[in-house]
Amino acid sequence: MLQVLKYIVKNLSDFSVQDYKESFSYMTSLRKEKVIKYKSEDSKRCTLAGEFLARQLLSDASGKVKGSFIITADKNGKLLCENQPDLYFNISHSNGMVAAVISDEEVGIDLEVIRPYSLALAKKICNEKELLYIFGHLPDETEFTQNPSKETLRRFFEIWTAKEAYLKCIGTGFSSLSKLKSLSLDFPRTKITTEEYVIHIIKSSNISSVFI
Repeated sequence: MLQVLKYIVKNLSDFSVQDYKESFSYMTSLRKEKVIKYKSEDSKRCTLAGEFLARQLLSDASGKVKGSFIITADKNGKLLCENQPDLYFNISHSNGMVAAVISDEEVGIDLEVIRPYSLALAKKICNEKELLYIFGHLPDETEFTQNPSKETLRRFFEIWTAKEAYLKCIGTGFSSLSKLKSLSLDFPRTKITTEEYVIHIIKSSNISSVFI
């Protein structure tokens, strides 16, 4: 059984045409149909790249070949490996970046590339207490869209990724992010922050009543 958390982050440009073809060839018929129906080529590449990374992690952890895994989705859309039930994985992508994580327990990962966003979206994701954490006060539209500081954006995506990673971990689907309680950000979890992106990884053992 896998004893440590492992994740991979890559840019879509890191994948070759052959990588995409290989990933597609391993998919179930239902997964293939989903990819084919996507109108956006970017959505197709993200889905194929995400599954490519997941299979790589599953292979590394189990010693089995990448094509041997049967990856499907439950009723809420959370991906799982039918023939490797002792391993759990999750995938995320944002603006040309793709991440995957594997664990020996339920796990959720969320990746967001750092970029400006509208205050309207911030209010959909953050409650009032979280907006105060981000800005130090309740902001107006111009403060969020006109030359926001790197620290302001980092704090925003720190909250966003933690909430989505939590929801992806519990696998019940997305609800209103702003209704989740403010994050104390002191609970055990994995956070990766670079100049380009923020990632949160949350395992089932990390889950705290702070989210309820």
